[in-house]
Amino acid sequence: MRQKIDKLKKAAEENTRPGGGSYMNLEKVIKE
Repeated sequence: MRQKIDKLKKAAEENTRPGGGSYMNLEKVIKE
């Protein structure tokens, strides 16, 4: 269970940092 939480946390951090997937999608929405 703990490993799964750590994996999800890492994925969330990677996606929300500048250059990450969610960050890039947000930038695209803002520019449009």
